[in-house]
Amino acid sequence: MENVLGDNEAEEVVINRYVPESVESMCRQTHYTPREVRMIYRAFKQECPTGIVYEQQFKELYSQYFPLGDARPFSGLLFSNIDHNRNGWITFEQFICSMSLLTRGTLSEKLRWVFNLYDLNGDGFISRDELTNVVVAVHALLGTHTLPTLLDNTARNHVQRIFKVNSSNIS
Repeated sequence: MENVLGDNEAEEVVINRYVPESVESMCRQTHYTPREVRMIYRAFKQECPTGIVYEQQFKELYSQYFPLGDARPFSGLLFSNIDHNRNGWITFEQFICSMSLLTRGTLSEKLRWVFNLYDLNGDGFISRDELTNVVVAVHALLGTHTLPTLLDNTARNHVQRIFKVNSSNIS
């Protein structure tokens, strides 16, 4: 964290600044080369100059990719899955480790990450409510401009069918 003085020297303004680990350290934690780490870091810093991203900012950034729908519910789920320590912000390391895992991780690593996205309470099971929350969030990404139009109950009907077919595999 860095302290800077405002216009009035008696008034102190605190700005959070996060300095990530070394490039070499991030290369050891990810499947990226030093050049790729630097490129991703530059892009991250353009959107997040303090070196961290808070949930609201993450949702706003993610929403730019889904202008016809509501990306907030799904981006909130993504944020929670990346924010491992649940402190309300994502560091560059958390971000790049998740991106590395999703783009270059093993099938097992990718499946674990996606499972954790659905397992909202972290109990090791995906409940009907958890699956419904994620499916509703995905449908919200698409908005009302899809063909055929998704009805309000479409997501819940999909979850009902999944539980009916796979009731022995899902709690």
